[in-house]
Amino acid sequence: MAPNKMGKVKNLFFLCIVCIMACAFAGCGGKGNRSENIMEQLPEGFDFGSGAGGWATYFNLNSDGTFTGRYHDSDMGDTGEGYPNGTVYICNFDGKFSLPKQVNESTYSMELEYLNTEGTPGKEYCEDDTRYIDSEAYGFEDAEEFLIYLPGCPLEQIPEEFFIWSSVNTEIRKTLPGGYYGIYNVNGKKGFVGMAEDSLWSRRYHLQQGRFRAELRPSYYDESHLIFFGENEETLVNLCFEWEEDAQRKFQAYDSEGSGEYEISLRFLKDIRTVQAAVKAQDPAVKMCMLPGQWQVTPKQDITITEQTGYDFSPWGGSAAGTWEGKMVFD
Repeated sequence: MAPNKMGKVKNLFFLCIVCIMACAFAGCGGKGNRSENIMEQLPEGFDFGSGAGGWATYFNLNSDGTFTGRYHDSDMGDTGEGYPNGTVYICNFDGKFSLPKQVNESTYSMELEYLNTEGTPGKEYCEDDTRYIDSEAYGFEDAEEFLIYLPGCPLEQIPEEFFIWSSVNTEIRKTLPGGYYGIYNVNGKKGFVGMAEDSLWSRRYHLQQGRFRAELRPSYYDESHLIFFGENEETLVNLCFEWEEDAQRKFQAYDSEGSGEYEISLRFLKDIRTVQAAVKAQDPAVKMCMLPGQWQVTPKQDITITEQTGYDFSPWGGSAAGTWEGKMVFD
């Protein structure tokens, strides 16, 4: 090949390498510049409320950032002529968020582009024996910047005001639970919460053993429970434990019914529809009769080495010595 043609080929090859490297660096640039639309991962529904009373704000979010929602607050005791069924404060609204930009591994930032509300705040009208009063979209006060918190976000990175409106138990948890998403109004200091439908925390796992059954109830906002029921659906053993991290699989539990302390082990299948659970008595605090529901407490110092300790789990396929293992299914 002629020297000048060889040089052109080398130059072309060099330019290709430069272009490839430039594209690679562009794709690995700052976190805030990622083109990924995190909204496609978010649950559709978000809500904001105190957890008490009849008020709440909720909205349905689309992947393009648009949303529609409603605020309502019912006061059935506020009655009068023409509205014997009480008073409802209401606001229907729609709006749009900007494309979120990544702040860190588990936080994104976005702006409220617009918010439209129906009606005139303070205007009253009656329908179906109920007085309605048009209101503002509660939770969107002073709204400009919103932060998105993803599952696994360390709680220390989230403002304390967010937890006023969320159900996360900050004394138990260190991170946001799996399937749990937060949207926080920075200026208004209000937090909306969305939960994935297939989340572990929305499931109950069951085991049926003849006339006896057991149920596992995972929780991120309170103690979790592994409950063993008798023939008449009475609670015979209620093992209570704290689920501090999503990946945690061994727990120290106590029986709220009084049979002592236990170790619980859980092993989930990949689709988390099935869990292999095991229980082992840890604290010989009581002596149990052989039939469930007919036990009596015996002080530790009165227990001899020949006496049974822990609950008799044989009706659920376990042992009389406080051990049990079974496969529990979500249905």
